[in-house]
Amino acid sequence: MSGDDSDELRGYWDKLSADGTVSVPIEKQMWGDVFGMCTDRFGITWMVNISEQQASAGSLLMAATTSRLFPVGDAGHPTD
Repeated sequence: MSGDDSDELRGYWDKLSADGTVSVPIEKQMWGDVFGMCTDRFGITWMVNISEQQASAGSLLMAATTSRLFPVGDAGHPTD
């Protein structure tokens, strides 16, 4: 399951993981979403992904502007 309604998806997670086995705890992942994986009491494996809210146009513009002000080289270090 995937979506951006955190309360709804966490509710599903709580019910599916109860009396089941959690293989990946539901928590924020390196790609920015909240993700978890469990097997319910009937043996069905579930993956739950809660997407971050869409970024506003202003924050996207800020990110683009910042990357132009502070360019990064191939090794991940700021260039001169």
